[in-house]
Amino acid sequence: MIALSALLASSCRTLKSPTPHRESKTFVKETIRDTVVAIPADRSSFQATLGVNDTGNPVIKEVLNVQTGKRVKAPKVHIKDQVLKVDCLCDSMSIYLKLKDTHITDMLKETVFVPTEKALSAWQQVQLWLGRVLLIGLTGGLVLLLIRNKIA
Repeated sequence: MIALSALLASSCRTLKSPTPHRESKTFVKETIRDTVVAIPADRSSFQATLGVNDTGNPVIKEVLNVQTGKRVKAPKVHIKDQVLKVDCLCDSMSIYLKLKDTHITDMLKETVFVPTEKALSAWQQVQLWLGRVLLIGLTGGLVLLLIRNKIA
């Protein structure tokens, strides 16, 4: 009985299969770029005929043409004390921009274990055959014991 229990206790054990391992990483890369947006020049024009009044001062007789630009208003013309003054307002349009590009990269790392079968060693083969012989012997002994008890 002791030899039988020693053989049964020394049988091969099965290994647990390892669980798959998943690892996910997200990389965020920000790139900052500076740029200047230049808006093209704009203009307006004013044409008129000038004349002299009775006191000898210059005056505007007739306005021939007034043109305004996309951003520029019509010029303002004044004649005062024999000085011609033309005012034209134009805002400067140069814009400084700071652009930020964001690139997001997702990386998934997965480790999967694939079980492979190895050939049994000689000692494992011997244990396998001894176990089979012992099982057949025990079964045969039980059958013989049952037959002997029924006959006797």
